[in-house]
Amino acid sequence: MPLPNALVIGAQKSGTSWLARMLRQHPEVFFYEKEIHFFDKSFNYGKGLEWYAAHFEAGAGKKIIAEKTADYLWANGIGVEGHLPDVHLNIHRALPDAKLIAVLRNPVERAISAVNHIIRSGRVSADESVDELLLGSRHHLVDGHGVIDYGYYHRQLMEFIRLFGGDRLLILIFEEDIKGRPQECLREVCRFLGIDEGFEFSGIEQAVNKGGGSRPGRQVIEKLYRLYEDENEKLYELIGRDIPSWKIENR
Repeated sequence: MPLPNALVIGAQKSGTSWLARMLRQHPEVFFYEKEIHFFDKSFNYGKGLEWYAAHFEAGAGKKIIAEKTADYLWANGIGVEGHLPDVHLNIHRALPDAKLIAVLRNPVERAISAVNHIIRSGRVSADESVDELLLGSRHHLVDGHGVIDYGYYHRQLMEFIRLFGGDRLLILIFEEDIKGRPQECLREVCRFLGIDEGFEFSGIEQAVNKGGGSRPGRQVIEKLYRLYEDENEKLYELIGRDIPSWKIENR
């Protein structure tokens, strides 16, 4: 049975659903329709590689066989709901030659969106304060979902680079690439995957999984920006580009 040779590994709330929807249109790609959570969840990983491979039977013969699970990025994360901190090692053991795509969003906005998703999904009460869940006395209720930890992108990406090498990892920025230049972004993805970059995608401007919810107060937002400042600087150096919209002075 075929196994994936490409994975979209995250991040949560960063446009990965849009990218998956686009790539499903491409005739050279088989992209599984749901998040499988094989490498990151103990209750699925324990089912074995044959169980995982069975999801891709329909992709036999395609140049690219892929799936998207946004929690795969959370390397070394200590989380609830069976999250495996060795997710990056699990992927490399099974798919050492896979190409990986990471889509990153402003970590402050990603954290806010994640908290609202946790509330909407019923994991915490709708009566909880977003401010307190993010950085206050109730943060322990969402720590296990990586709400803050997930935004340390550089630290997590380096774990994958050490295993796969930098040439097998494509890093996209949600605000600048997916929102700012979607056509060029898709061509870049196609080049990375080695598929026809002249394919005409449809519905490019259509948002996927557009979230909503409460916003924290200005003071909490400012603290979040300061919290991620050093990690973001390391990321800018890694990818060789600055991201002005991620800086508090530009908000």
